[in-house]
Amino acid sequence: MSGSTESKPWTGLIRDDPRWQFEAGTLVHRDAAGESSLPSGGTEGLKQLVVRYVYAAQNRSRAVRNAIAELIDGLAEPQWGLNFGAGSTRFHSRILNLDVSRSPHSDIVNAGDELPFRDGSLDLVISQEVLEHLEDPVLWIQEIHRVLKPNGRFYCQLPFIIGYHPGPADYWRFTKEAYPRLLPGDRWEIEKLELSVGHGSGLYRILVEFTAVTASALHSRLYMPAKGIAALLWAPLRLFDLMTRFSDQRDRIPGGYFCVARKR
Repeated sequence: MSGSTESKPWTGLIRDDPRWQFEAGTLVHRDAAGESSLPSGGTEGLKQLVVRYVYAAQNRSRAVRNAIAELIDGLAEPQWGLNFGAGSTRFHSRILNLDVSRSPHSDIVNAGDELPFRDGSLDLVISQEVLEHLEDPVLWIQEIHRVLKPNGRFYCQLPFIIGYHPGPADYWRFTKEAYPRLLPGDRWEIEKLELSVGHGSGLYRILVEFTAVTASALHSRLYMPAKGIAALLWAPLRLFDLMTRFSDQRDRIPGGYFCVARKR
């Protein structure tokens, strides 16, 4: 690391690479974007609350929360984990937050095509609906494989039936059958593969977008207000997720899946 004067308990996990340096307590890639702040009030703050707790609540489903809690419970000192594409989520003091922009929640700001960690240095990597935003998700899965210890675990959550959502781009959607292709058996053992949210959420997300796009055809400025109203109006549809697991056709239009894979 170039110009590092920081003393972090996780500094020993980081490769010696001049492209990375500490800035105000955050490990930053030299090509990283400028400072970013998260909305805390007003209309933008309300929008973020609706998105997180109503519209895009897949990260808070019971199945997701239970799977991640189980993995975190297995993390003990001196083990370390990574939240890959963390946003504003903080799971645990020993799970580092990595994102592409700086925020009060970021430990690491990445702008390159590699992770800053040494080979075999992490015990857990969590990625919640991030890989669909990357041009080459296979490359990043290979990087995650590199930095995990043998028997380290990778929690990978990806969307299936949801609309286009740039962050900053949006490239991919994944069926259940995609996971064994992304995580081939010679490198990974898939221990768990389940629905993150079911067919109710799939219909809900598409119907919200249908409503907002229809409104925007009348006037472009109606898209966001219509989307917010539709997100609240159609929210009860998500209750149909409770039925999804009982159907032998459950994989037709679920919102998405998650898997837990172990590095061989």
